[in-house]
Amino acid sequence: PTLVTNPTMPATDLAHPTEDRPLSVEEYKSIQEFPESWKVCGGILDQYKQIGNAVPVRLGEVVGVSIIEHLQNYEIEIGG
Repeated sequence: PTLVTNPTMPATDLAHPTEDRPLSVEEYKSIQEFPESWKVCGGILDQYKQIGNAVPVRLGEVVGVSIIEHLQNYEIEIGG
């Protein structure tokens, strides 16, 4: 299952593990590794959309570090 942009979409099986309800915005934020202090603006569906479209913090970090490492080891050939 994956986080989607609307907690009631049939494309996801994510739900609260012990309660009969979808995950809350705060639970979505936690899964996506947003800091607790971050506020998500807009209506409730806008908030779900913003979080569902986000990249988890650690994934962004790993991709960024990989790009930096690649660029630091990249040799430029001039004139073939």
